[in-house]
Amino acid sequence: MKNFKIASVLFFFTATLFLFGCSDNSSSPPEAGVTVYQAGYAVDGDQEVPVWWNGKDTPTRLPMLSFGNDCPPNGSVEAMTLAGEDIVMVGISSLCIGDQFTMKPVFWHQGIVTQLAFPYTEDVQGAAYDVAYYDESLYIVGATGSADPQPILWIDGEPVELPLEDDYEHGEATNILFTEDSIYISGYWWKGNPIDGTLTVIAGYWKHDITDIYSYEWTTLMIPDEADRVQTPLPLALAGQDVWVGFTVYSSENMGLLKPAISENGGTPIPFIDFDFENDTSGQVMDLVSYESSILSVGAMSRPDQYDLDGPVLWTDTVAENLSTIDDSLGLGKAYAINLLDTDIYVSGHTYMKDPDDETTLIAVPAYWKNGNRHDRQGLDSDSSDPSAFARAIVVVKI
Repeated sequence: MKNFKIASVLFFFTATLFLFGCSDNSSSPPEAGVTVYQAGYAVDGDQEVPVWWNGKDTPTRLPMLSFGNDCPPNGSVEAMTLAGEDIVMVGISSLCIGDQFTMKPVFWHQGIVTQLAFPYTEDVQGAAYDVAYYDESLYIVGATGSADPQPILWIDGEPVELPLEDDYEHGEATNILFTEDSIYISGYWWKGNPIDGTLTVIAGYWKHDITDIYSYEWTTLMIPDEADRVQTPLPLALAGQDVWVGFTVYSSENMGLLKPAISENGGTPIPFIDFDFENDTSGQVMDLVSYESSILSVGAMSRPDQYDLDGPVLWTDTVAENLSTIDDSLGLGKAYAINLLDTDIYVSGHTYMKDPDDETTLIAVPAYWKNGNRHDRQGLDSDSSDPSAFARAIVVVKI
């Protein structure tokens, strides 16, 4: 592998119990001995801009690609990782072509934003969804294209198109995981057209030989009969020799209900919520990790006492625990990412509070939970009437 070098080099199809015990809605103080990094996006005026919490409760704006014409910049961080002693973040930075946003796949390192290379000269749009650092090389997954996106793996900035089979035309790669000899990349493929009823979508993961990126096996996830669509992301976790995938399914006849599940080695899905779409309980799984003899997953699940609106949740195997929120009268929010440090469990996400000036308006408050205890952070201090911010990624490092 090449040494890792920073170089200047969704719809697409979608716009793309370890029990903690009882916890109240208070925010815990920051802890000593570790640095908690988070990243995501914040509202600034009418735009969403990429930010990160560099071990502090106030966010720092990240640079975006140059733009022109009539629309301001827009972007978000989708994932982050520790690369040696540095934090690397990946995501989207939108350029303006005419008066239209055009998404570009980017990464941030040491305060610099770099656009990732396109595999084809005709590509003008793309997104980076996940990142991993292995053997001194940086691996990023996502997609490029416009109406016809293709799944892409970037290795130290060089794009490698991931293979599709059986006449599938389009796809995206959403998450990446390493073992000693293999690379696992989750994603989905589709072909056909939803308008004429010919759309076919499959989700699963590639297993690549780490010494030969072009040598691979594809595993298709089993989807319950009650559902016919899969929603991203498709987070991965490794437990011994077993690969776990988290995913969310829905029915095209009832797109408002989402049913989260996990699968071991592509086998029969294990639901967090009954796959019966007559049951109005809904949810999403956003990330997962192997912990001792369990799989911990995070996301959101509807709360019957809050008009079936979503609140942040942690599942230990299939047992759900609601995470505390800044306003118990709302109980709303979402958990996006989970990170382990020794035996401590960190979760990144946001909850909602009412705007003190207008209680009909909600403000998203970024937060992280350590072993169930929530610590709130802040949005941008700007002229925006909405200081909402969303912490989509987390890395925790010992000082």
